Amino acid sequence: MAERNRARPTRSRYRPLPSPSPFVAQFSALTGPHLSVEHQSAILGSPSRVSSAVHLEGRRLRLDHAGVRLTVEAVADGIVKVRRTRATSATGAAGDDEPASPAVVFGAADRTAADDAVCEPWTEREGRLVARAGALVVEVDPASALVTFRDVGSSVLLAEAAAHVAADDGDAAEHLLACRMGPTEQFYGLGQKVRGADDTSLGWRGRVRAFGPFGNVREKSCPGVAGQGNGNTTIPLLLSSAGFGLFLDNHYRHGWDFTADDRWTVTAAAGEHRYWLCYGPDAAGVLQRYTRLTGRPPLPPKWALGLLQSKFGYRSWDEVDEVARRYRASGIPCDAIILDLHWFGGVPHFGGAHRIGALEWDATHFADARRRIARLRAQGFRTIVIEEPYVDAALPAFDEAARAGHLATSATPDGTAPTVLEKWWGRGGIVDMTSPDARAWWWRRHLPLVADGVAGWWTDLGEPDTFDAESRYAGGAHADVHNLYAMEWARALVEGAARDLPDERPFVLTRAGYAGIQRHGAALWSNDVMTAFEWLAPQVATGLNVGLSGIPWWGTDVGGFIGPVASDELYCRWFQFGALSPVFRPHGQERPTAPFEFSPETEAICRRFAELRYRLLPYLYTAAREAHDTGLPLMRPLLLDDPDDAVAPDLGHEYLLGPSLLVAPVLHAGTTRNVYLPRGAWVDFWTGETYHGPTWLRNFPAPLDTVPLFVRRGAVLPLAFVAPHTEAQPEDELAVRVYPGPAGSAPTSYVLYEDDGHTNDYREGASSRTTVTVTPAPDGFAVEIAPPEGWYAGRPTSRRWYVEAPLAERPDEVRWNGEVLVEGSWDAHVPTWWWDPATRLLHVRARRLPTGREHRFEVRC
Repeated sequence: MAERNRARPTRSRYRPLPSPSPFVAQFSALTGPHLSVEHQSAILGSPSRVSSAVHLEGRRLRLDHAGVRLTVEAVADGIVKVRRTRATSATGAAGDDEPASPAVVFGAADRTAADDAVCEPWTEREGRLVARAGALVVEVDPASALVTFRDVGSSVLLAEAAAHVAADDGDAAEHLLACRMGPTEQFYGLGQKVRGADDTSLGWRGRVRAFGPFGNVREKSCPGVAGQGNGNTTIPLLLSSAGFGLFLDNHYRHGWDFTADDRWTVTAAAGEHRYWLCYGPDAAGVLQRYTRLTGRPPLPPKWALGLLQSKFGYRSWDEVDEVARRYRASGIPCDAIILDLHWFGGVPHFGGAHRIGALEWDATHFADARRRIARLRAQGFRTIVIEEPYVDAALPAFDEAARAGHLATSATPDGTAPTVLEKWWGRGGIVDMTSPDARAWWWRRHLPLVADGVAGWWTDLGEPDTFDAESRYAGGAHADVHNLYAMEWARALVEGAARDLPDERPFVLTRAGYAGIQRHGAALWSNDVMTAFEWLAPQVATGLNVGLSGIPWWGTDVGGFIGPVASDELYCRWFQFGALSPVFRPHGQERPTAPFEFSPETEAICRRFAELRYRLLPYLYTAAREAHDTGLPLMRPLLLDDPDDAVAPDLGHEYLLGPSLLVAPVLHAGTTRNVYLPRGAWVDFWTGETYHGPTWLRNFPAPLDTVPLFVRRGAVLPLAFVAPHTEAQPEDELAVRVYPGPAGSAPTSYVLYEDDGHTNDYREGASSRTTVTVTPAPDGFAVEIAPPEGWYAGRPTSRRWYVEAPLAERPDEVRWNGEVLVEGSWDAHVPTWWWDPATRLLHVRARRLPTGREHRFEVRC
């Protein structure tokens, strides 16, 4: 133990700041309308009396200026790294040793020939040092050591105004970066933050983005409500409407200030003064490059896209079985049941035992787990369990972890002992997730649960919620690891599963994280939301900014967590939003959380939207593949689709789900809402009526059983058939709903992605893609479905295709592969078509044929 502790890093000089940080006042002079020469001189030294030393080596520049060493490197196409250190350390040596980034996984071996072809070396041009990384041009002024980024058309993307590197002699100063701000520039991302009641704004301009004393924190957001908390998670990726993303590669506490008129600032309490500039030229391009740096999200198991029923909490297997029974009896599809802390025996504050960290079933109420889980599995339900990062001192596991050095420690007169914390959950230690040995130990304790059939993990309290600021970890002092903790925890589970369950995709639901956690496939949720409309309203913008921070998997507690649900109306509206979010989880504290626990009307409405969710699964799963390939989130702000839209920059109450569905959830009581439609033609999903944007639909009807939902004209939606759970959905029957453009418009195509839904074989190419093309004609349209390209185990050898299309009137003729079809009904099990006058929807059904066949449907109107 002593040897292990002596090998740990020295004490961090980080000093936690009160929240909110005083950085706003400290640097107010820097962020005013003009940055004076005096202020620049105070930070950087006067250019007139400070000499510069420049060293150019290929794509890397090193410049010593006023005691600071600036290093700028064109790393890859559209990616440049900027680092500042003190030019000399306390020993007088140059500060070139660069600590590894906990977020960045991109290295020299990941550069491609294309990167090398477009990254030009440094040259001197008109007194400035210039290099190029594809369409991104970087300039350094040797007189001030400030960096400017331009596009190839010479438009300024980002211009540094000031930079300060904290001294390395233990002072409390922070790193500072100040950058100029365009007159209409807007900013997004920066992790998860529920801003306040009824706040649906999306951008950060005019605001301060602050965190807790160390960064990640569960913060009280609802005045007067005990225990109300929302996750404030630091992901230091800033997206600008100017077309760039700045990733501040620093995991310490940040402060971002966008309140000045013409510049913004960011400070960091410790760590590296290092950032990566990713060029777009739009948000999609930024995310593609950022996730190239920090890792792309893997595909989740398909069942994780279904409804995940949860509650705090189910207290016995009998309660769980009753929920499962009622789901199947109600006809509402559901794929998983999530068990809160009662499964392991609970904690004292909620009437349980001292069992946190046991990772073992409560022998009284959750006995015979393997058999009970198998019975749930036979009904199509997966089982997910919660865990916390603490081990109660009353458990044998505490002594085991303490002896092995797997817990955070505190200095004691006799040496170093585990830090003992006391909170509502009991009295015990916190697992050192920064230690590889501790992570391996933690995962090994999950293997009996895996053998019992547990399919997913819910990591709670991972900010971490309870800690001792003086504790020591393998990764350093608490300040050194605070914001990394939840990511290292997810890493423990995902890397353990990769070792012991290589054929299965893991699922992790987490309450906190850091940049790069998306590469572990973790899904973030917005924490303990109050059950009220004013706290539903800001959830949309929160999820959108999480997606713009590189995390595609996000959700909210459907119905809210704390307090009784204010009304059935609130539950319906929250359920509708959840059904059209990336992660769909009803949850709540000691209250009804499942649809059938409300009125029959509410149950029927929720059934309708759960069924819609399951019909959309092929569409959502294809979007999940896109997230894996490009970093694009499933839940997208309108600005991502059209950066030039004048209304979109701060619109945080509606969004695109995937590429083609516009969702305008009802976030307040009532049966109307204002809906903004961006440019283009949009078709009402429910009525088939077409609207042309850009336009506002004022007081648009939104009765309780409907949420405004629009489809981009020209789009194709692949749709599954409703079943009790994802595995029961027939893969050999699939529908495509098409929205043809006007006569004379160009054909549009959609590529449906499919794989086996649960193994990692897709990483080796085991998948298929099917192209669907819609061609408008003067008197109708044609739909061509090409044979699938690619193969995976279980791919259907034959398939029956269905086509749906909104039509204002009954068509004159429908052909399939040249054959004129007879008008019929759903009950006729032959190729047929029928038009529903109530929904104004055409349905066409083909004959089952080998999947290698091409299909062509023609509709004449």
